[in-house]
Amino acid sequence: MKKKLFFGLLASSIVLLASCLDDGDSKGQIAGYFTIQHTAAGPILHLDGGGTVYPTTASVSQLTGGAGLDKIDRALLYMYYYDEMMTKDSNGNMVVKDAELYNGEVIEVCRPLTAPEAEAKNLLSNDSINDILKVHNVWGYNGYLNVIFSSYYIYSGGKNIAPSMNIVYDINPSTPGTINVQLLLNHHKKSDKDQLVTQEVSLAKSYDITSLQYNPLLHAGDSITINFTGKGASQPISDKIKIATKDLKRNFSDFSLY
Repeated sequence: MKKKLFFGLLASSIVLLASCLDDGDSKGQIAGYFTIQHTAAGPILHLDGGGTVYPTTASVSQLTGGAGLDKIDRALLYMYYYDEMMTKDSNGNMVVKDAELYNGEVIEVCRPLTAPEAEAKNLLSNDSINDILKVHNVWGYNGYLNVIFSSYYIYSGGKNIAPSMNIVYDINPSTPGTINVQLLLNHHKKSDKDQLVTQEVSLAKSYDITSLQYNPLLHAGDSITINFTGKGASQPISDKIKIATKDLKRNFSDFSLY
């Protein structure tokens, strides 16, 4: 189930950068998906696609109600920063310090399943509700495979349950550098107490794929092809993307602004 610690709506875009003028001060705005690095000095935010942000302690505390980001690995975050607080690293990616977080949403992180694991959990049963309305976006970065999708709430046991999606992967031995991925919603047995609710919801999930970096079948080149399949509400879902081999590995840079 989606874990909501912050307020706000889930955006389907990966990153938004904008500038504005406020009371004579030049300010920028960032909205994007971040991996959170936990350090003794505080959280460091790594933006998908490149970029590092050091948020203020006060804004982190205010956004999370004092809970902090210590137990969160992925999040969609919105923030302001003053232009003079942004520099570039040696790779040309932005580095921002003293960013003010003002909104966000926790992204659930899961481990992808192998086909035998999915079978053992009875996730491949045909008598279950398994409709994905639409896959809005799929991308891989910094050790995570990310999917934004739409589905319906499930009504079960007198309450609405948000859909949660698993991915089942199979590394294709005949085609090095290729992964076949099946998208599966959490399965609910059809019964008199279970029915689909017409309310649609958009969700994002991240899957930790760092363990795949050690598989020799995925290192035939500098990129990996991922073939996606899934059962849609009106038609089968099929897509193909490529991600850089380096993005199987989570590798934070060691530079510091302080």
